[in-house]
Amino acid sequence: MGSSSGKVSGTLANTISTEIRNDILAGVLESGEPLRQGALAKRFNTSRVPVREALRQLEVEGLVTFHALRGAVVSTIEPADVLEMFDIRVALETYMLRLAVPNMIDQHFQDAQAVIDQENVDKNAEEWDELNWQFHYAIYLPAYRPKMLNLVKSNYFNSARFVRMKIAQATGREKPHSEHIEILEACKQGDVEKAVSLLTTHLEHTKKSLETAIYKERTGG
Repeated sequence: MGSSSGKVSGTLANTISTEIRNDILAGVLESGEPLRQGALAKRFNTSRVPVREALRQLEVEGLVTFHALRGAVVSTIEPADVLEMFDIRVALETYMLRLAVPNMIDQHFQDAQAVIDQENVDKNAEEWDELNWQFHYAIYLPAYRPKMLNLVKSNYFNSARFVRMKIAQATGREKPHSEHIEILEACKQGDVEKAVSLLTTHLEHTKKSLETAIYKERTGG
């Protein structure tokens, strides 16, 4: 009974965390905004237990911060923090891909290709962020480093909301989509160095676009 109850609570917590994550990434919930457990429990028609679990999940991802007096709030993120996150992305994700490529089998290629195919369908910003993550997840999964993959995921989603606000409209989706295709092709060829090089360029493109957007905002250009 207890095990079944815990499983239901965990599933509900995942659903709630997904909804709140989407709201944060979409800017519906802004930096510093309080996340009151009572109000969220009412919104999701549940007790505070799965809400608390969901908020703790988002805390691990860096999207939520708990304060002793204020409770849970949407984390504040500074431009310099996001640029550093991209340095971390390059270091972690290229390492993961280097480990993953030799372990890839047809199923991994099919999973990644399925995501690329979905990218061709018109998506809103939240769906695009999720698909982008699913592609990266698919090519890192064969590294068989679950703890490191969780770090990658946390870093990705914590920076995604800022990236979307600053550069989503400027960069568009065609370029990252074509880069995904090139990365996957290198993976299929088993060319580790080419795949890692393409991934590095892919991440650096986004970082440079972000730096440009931040500079323009600061200078009013």
